[in-house]
Amino acid sequence: MCNLYDVDPEQVNALFDRIAEYDDAMRDWTTQVFPKMDAPVVLLVDDKPQVSLLRFGLIPKFSKGQPKQPLNNARVEKLSSWPWKTSVGQFCAIPMTSFYEFSYWGEQPGHKLKFSFPESRSFTAGIYNGKSMTMLTRPACESMMEMGHHRMPLFIEPDSVETWIASQEKNVDACYDTLRSIAIDPEFECDSCGQMKDGWQKRINGRIKKRDEQLALIEEHGALGID
Repeated sequence: MCNLYDVDPEQVNALFDRIAEYDDAMRDWTTQVFPKMDAPVVLLVDDKPQVSLLRFGLIPKFSKGQPKQPLNNARVEKLSSWPWKTSVGQFCAIPMTSFYEFSYWGEQPGHKLKFSFPESRSFTAGIYNGKSMTMLTRPACESMMEMGHHRMPLFIEPDSVETWIASQEKNVDACYDTLRSIAIDPEFECDSCGQMKDGWQKRINGRIKKRDEQLALIEEHGALGID
């Protein structure tokens, strides 16, 4: 589960300038994004790409209030299920320059890892409702799986941002067709940014079980875990 990611304003603003118009007031945001914080996204408004600040953690349609736990990750293979299905067709692209996950096996078990992108041109697919959003996740790619984590954000080609946000497909199968055509396994650098708290070893067996479940999902349904 991706609960923390970085947005470098200088790099991301330069990228936004190439794909969307927006006010200078939209150029100031926190560089580290935690659940319930506002973060920049690209979405379609009046048939044009627009940069907006949305809350990281989806508040589903028809929800009576904020969920007790932030809904900041949506498994792509579960898009036809509640609460995600009500936001299918409302697509956004979420820029990030790095993200963080915990490692439970591989070369650095017990470490918090930072995954960053040399070219700093990375977008994940997202869905939104009102002023809130969540990122789509998928089974980890081979290199990330080897580094000790079983899931990752669903990254898309930077040049396909408009394709994603303009598709507005409410049919999940059609949405999957679009994602299969634009999803990528980005090249990233991986560095340790500290050790996990004592007791993490107690979670190893459970995490390895989840890893094996993801490997089985990939074997049956392909790299993204969708038919």
